[in-house]
Amino acid sequence: MRFLKFTRSLIAFSLCFATGCASIVSGGPKTLPILSRPEADCEIIDARTGLAITKTRTPFTASLSNDAGFFQPAHYRVRISREGYIPREVEVKAGLNGWYLGNIVFGGLIGILIVDPATGAMWKIHEDAVSVDLYPDSVEGRKRMSEDESRREMEEREANEKTVQMGY
Repeated sequence: MRFLKFTRSLIAFSLCFATGCASIVSGGPKTLPILSRPEADCEIIDARTGLAITKTRTPFTASLSNDAGFFQPAHYRVRISREGYIPREVEVKAGLNGWYLGNIVFGGLIGILIVDPATGAMWKIHEDAVSVDLYPDSVEGRKRMSEDESRREMEEREANEKTVQMGY
């Protein structure tokens, strides 16, 4: 009987420090491929501080933290440039990790208030990759860039409308 109480107490104590749904299921930094056509210089900047984290060339695979501190999602700017081309900048922001909500059922208050926020697992960078086309810094290049962006925006709108129509 005494052994059973001890075992239960040990399990309960361990669970208090080991719970955090997002930490268990999807913790760790985000591996994010960064690609450009053509190859170019790449700079990853912490958007909160304005400090450069990495300066490299594409293609490159970055390992980015999902958080910027306790209860703070990460926010980056990826600048891609090459001489003779129009520089591009892409924002990469972390959003709430869906597994964080699992704490309501499994992790309890310790997972919600301590474990997942402390490990940064409550946040997730949802982008699978950053892929950028660079255009020549000329009238023709700017026109082609504008046309391509307009086409991409229209395709995104149509895809979103389809999703809404299908009830997803």
